[in-house]
Amino acid sequence: MKQEELQELFCGKISMELEKFRRCTLRKNPEEIYNNAYRIDSTINIYEQLVDMSIDMEEEVLMILLVFPNLLSYIYAMWLETEDGSYEELGQSIGETIRELCRENGKENNAA
Repeated sequence: MKQEELQELFCGKISMELEKFRRCTLRKNPEEIYNNAYRIDSTINIYEQLVDMSIDMEEEVLMILLVFPNLLSYIYAMWLETEDGSYEELGQSIGETIRELCRENGKENNAA
């Protein structure tokens, strides 16, 4: 499969994850939605950065991320564990999380 096809599949996968997250969020009452504003904003930012990063991802990396379940939620959870939660560092945190996922799946070199 070509890199462009994998990128398209990957972007489709995370788009579906974001849509599922949106639907689940909208089922909550207004106070719950307000209380989850940071998560909502962070998840959207993670999605947007992943779309941008996918352009430069290797085929092997895209294949690993394609089969990883609930990638947006996982990256958000990893993001919450970082000491400094500024958006400037979000892209760096996403890259580190992807590299760790690739190491766990046997790909050691430049993941993101």
